[in-house]
Amino acid sequence: MKQLSISSHNEFNKENIAKSISIIFDTKNAIPDYIKKMLLERLLWATTEHDNNGIYKKYDGQPYWSKGALRKLILNIAEKKKNLKLNPYQDLRHEHSIPKKIIRELTLVNDITKEKAFEILNKYGHAVVISKDEDKLLNQKKLRSKLTMPLEKINTLDDVFSRYKMVEIQICDVRNLNVIKLTASDIDDLVSLT
Repeated sequence: MKQLSISSHNEFNKENIAKSISIIFDTKNAIPDYIKKMLLERLLWATTEHDNNGIYKKYDGQPYWSKGALRKLILNIAEKKKNLKLNPYQDLRHEHSIPKKIIRELTLVNDITKEKAFEILNKYGHAVVISKDEDKLLNQKKLRSKLTMPLEKINTLDDVFSRYKMVEIQICDVRNLNVIKLTASDIDDLVSLT
């Protein structure tokens, strides 16, 4: 498989979050540890849930989706015609490709620089939209919060998505597509990154 370099889709957002992390963890600011942890937790979610304009994009606008999540989305959209209250994103999960727990451990550091925080967020802060069933599969294989390789060996998108590859979840780059308008045939034709 062709090796892909790691590229962020919301770099400006990650720069702003990295700056905030460096301020929060600057020991000169004397912020209590429990508040640092609470703020960091929210910032780590915002790393993947918001675009460069700060707009909430938990599902819509995410560049990486599994084929299973895309299939579930089109089923939900068809079902919504019968049940207007149905959320089209029902049974989908916004999943951190590198578990948030690992990113938290890397950034939970006093006097972390904004450059170091950005490096961590840009390299490891990627989300994938997967189906609830695929999420269960990751859990069954004990890959919910574990990696398939040492963190220091993660240098490509292939590496970032290695948990999904191990359990045969097909991840696709859909950043230039309107996922709401995809058909089953369109999904079948997508090239998998895993």
